[in-house]
Amino acid sequence: MGYHQNKILLQSQIVETEKLLELANGNPFIEISLNERLKSLKEQLENLQEVVEPKITLLFSGDMVYGSKGINTNFVSRTMMPIQNLIKLQTSIERYGKEPGKRGKIKGKKLSELYLTSLEKGSFGYELSLLNPQDIFEEQEVGESIQSVMDIIYDISADDSLYEKHIHNLPPRGVILLNSFFKELADSNSILKMESGSKFKEISKDQIKTAFTRISSTICEQEEIIIKAIFKGALIDTGKFELLSITGKKLNGDISPNLSQEEIAQLNKEFSNEECEIKMIKFITKYNNGTKKITFELLGISKN
Repeated sequence: MGYHQNKILLQSQIVETEKLLELANGNPFIEISLNERLKSLKEQLENLQEVVEPKITLLFSGDMVYGSKGINTNFVSRTMMPIQNLIKLQTSIERYGKEPGKRGKIKGKKLSELYLTSLEKGSFGYELSLLNPQDIFEEQEVGESIQSVMDIIYDISADDSLYEKHIHNLPPRGVILLNSFFKELADSNSILKMESGSKFKEISKDQIKTAFTRISSTICEQEEIIIKAIFKGALIDTGKFELLSITGKKLNGDISPNLSQEEIAQLNKEFSNEECEIKMIKFITKYNNGTKKITFELLGISKN
């Protein structure tokens, strides 16, 4: 039983026990037993530990769910892809964090994949888990990233000001993934429940539709390009790279989350201050206030 379910169960048992105490009519034997049970339940509730786990459970309803019996497989695949990649992207952001103590915990390692480990019944859905952590740091890192993604998804559905806070800080890839995720839920008239460790979030059908309206108002276009330039280097600590175009213009951007720290170090060794072919994704993000931002993501480098 998960943290949230356990907490709800204990709270309901406390309420039931208190009601039974009211009906005891001063019977000392019944009251002694019920008071002991009430004390035990309250202690269990107080001692529940908040936990971070590298897994997430998502529950849905609506057109793609058949009661508590089944869920459309196409819906599963179309929602699973963006949520997996959002978590992967957020893990990359956490790894290249602003705090020096958080950087480079898992040197040389690519981001691990989440696996489908359970199909949840009741409200129907699925569970995604990290099955092959490379060390204890990755378990914590992925768990924290999952909870961050849950907060972002919930905030976008909850409030315009929270949406504005996130949308200008999200990488363009994240905007595209969120748009895909919310579109699938909105088109299916679904609610969303998310649980990971001790964190639980629930979003109504109307909030889902509002969130999709918000996120779809930000248009993000992407194009894969290859340019000739001088590669000035990539910083593992920050996840950023810089190059100098043949016209002398400086250009910088983010390193793809699919590149491991070992691969980044190899690119620095082979291509620093060399003219080469840079493979990137060019993102053009147009916000609903009329502003536009162009960003780049490094995919790879080869010799001319």
